[in-house]
Amino acid sequence: MDRTSENNSKLLKEAFQFFKNGDLQSAKTIFAQVLELAPDNFDCLYLYAALSMQEENFLLAKTLLSEAVKVRSDNIDALFNLAVVFEKMDDAEQSLTTYDALLAIQPKHLKALYNKASLLAKKGFLENALNNLEQVLEIDPNLDIAHKNYVEIKKQLQIQQRIFEQSNNAAHQLASQNFEKLHNIGLTHFSKKDFKNAIDFFKQALRLKPNSLEANHNLAIALERTGCLNEALAHYKDALQINSESSSTLNNIGNVYRELGLLEKSRDSLLTAIKINPEYAEAFNNLGWTHYCLRQFQEANDCFEEALEINPNLIETKYNLGLSQLMQGDFENGWLNYEYRTQQPNYRKRELPLNRPQWYGNESIDKKIIYIHSEQGLGDTFQFSRYLKPLADRGAKILFEPGITLLPLFQDQDYPVQLIKPGDVIPKYDFHCPLMSLPLAFKTTLMTIPNLTPYIQANKEKEKKWGERVSKISGPKVGLVWNGGFRANQPELWEVNNRRNIPFELLSQINIPHIQFFSLQKGGEAEQILRDTKEQYWPEHTQNFHNFTSELYDFSDTAALIANLDLVISVDTSTAHLAGAMNKPVWILNRHDNCWRWLESGEQSPWYPSAKLYRKKYAEGWENIVQQARRDLLKYFQH
Repeated sequence: MDRTSENNSKLLKEAFQFFKNGDLQSAKTIFAQVLELAPDNFDCLYLYAALSMQEENFLLAKTLLSEAVKVRSDNIDALFNLAVVFEKMDDAEQSLTTYDALLAIQPKHLKALYNKASLLAKKGFLENALNNLEQVLEIDPNLDIAHKNYVEIKKQLQIQQRIFEQSNNAAHQLASQNFEKLHNIGLTHFSKKDFKNAIDFFKQALRLKPNSLEANHNLAIALERTGCLNEALAHYKDALQINSESSSTLNNIGNVYRELGLLEKSRDSLLTAIKINPEYAEAFNNLGWTHYCLRQFQEANDCFEEALEINPNLIETKYNLGLSQLMQGDFENGWLNYEYRTQQPNYRKRELPLNRPQWYGNESIDKKIIYIHSEQGLGDTFQFSRYLKPLADRGAKILFEPGITLLPLFQDQDYPVQLIKPGDVIPKYDFHCPLMSLPLAFKTTLMTIPNLTPYIQANKEKEKKWGERVSKISGPKVGLVWNGGFRANQPELWEVNNRRNIPFELLSQINIPHIQFFSLQKGGEAEQILRDTKEQYWPEHTQNFHNFTSELYDFSDTAALIANLDLVISVDTSTAHLAGAMNKPVWILNRHDNCWRWLESGEQSPWYPSAKLYRKKYAEGWENIVQQARRDLLKYFQH
């Protein structure tokens, strides 16, 4: 067992113990940390999914189990749980398909057969359900619940037949009575955030009264909450057909269009909603975010400010305004509004051991102890750890918790800090501060960003060992990262992650024979695609592509390899931040809706003097960016 596997195994045992003891937050923290370095760790994916199912976070469970099945496509337990999750998300088609995949491997899996029968019955395929129950009873003739369901389905078929034979007037009367009952039950489940059952009852109600505006609208909201965007859009459109003046329906349609990447349609729908209801604050907020995604930042600001004029208490709008201000370089106002991130629903609040005030830069910290805790992604920790030295320069004693995956790297630094491992007893301190609130505390402007680099160093011993190996390869040396990976603990970023990734097939066009390329790409799926397609897109005979990622156990190893390269080319991911923090030349290939930290325009970054920014345009592919980088490489490394 290599060092990484051994460490992951130890962490997973610790997480499983937390899971068993009911400390789900600690377990989730460790699962997320393991997946940062080993996204294809089946045991971690499976256990994290089990925890997510227990918390009824089915969207996350679906993603985790889908990744797990990619790793082990024949694992019965993972397939079974994935089918269950699809059912809970009301995706009957995928659930049945997954049960079928399981049954193709193990045809007499009793629970899968029974669940499939139950799902078929729920969806009205009663004859098929009976066939599956017959198979269940062949395996276990004494299973009482299967007998009961078999008899019940027989009765339902008889009832259906009787209803069919009734007169149309009697059938309509029965439907009207049952519609109200079913819809109200759906509303009750919705109020409890039990969206799966809410969807079930709304759909049953709509079968009786397809032209109900309220039922279509409520069903669409519940579907949207579970990630079923296309189905949600269809029901919103059904509701709009019934009432074309429904501003709330138009608002929701605008949101779904944006989530699907159809930004112009999103804008048009939201504008129509506002035309109908000029005091609709939430629609102004949503229109502002669509303008933000379209990179129309002044229009975004105007919309956010209009929303706050109508309703000054919209926390999401204040946060969105902060992101737009930061994107435009208005740091004075942007950092203040960025603090509202901590009040967002998806923000993972840190449980602090002591009731001590947050430091906002106003109090002297000379000879005071301040506890700095990381938040969000690894790249954020790399970017904002630059403030540790300025803190020390003010005389503070620093307790720094960078997260377990970054401990080896930060142990190599000469910062005057005491590193804290998650789960350690934290010493007494006078102040605390989330890492990403330090720019506000230091009143950072574009002109005062502490951008002296390097402020992260590679371990000298590891750097020397990699140097001995890499020096044997002659020619300019360029590191490559083309996939931002999978953030299991941040579902709100899954679509962003997909947009920032470049297919290896396309990136391989950057190949220039006299330049040596080194993969820095970590991540289970991306590494598997590389193994499967490497020879097709970057043939071995070229002898200028090198992959040592199996020996990069943590970011300390990655930093040591980067130290021996001439240049790093990366999509916007943690490796790009690491290279910039090391003052290594780094070319960052950015999606069209780039993160606020890269600002709205320009090739240079005020955060990393060694960085060059490439900006993909909206609605265009990555081809132009890759070809531009290739042309620039030829100039950068001229013979």
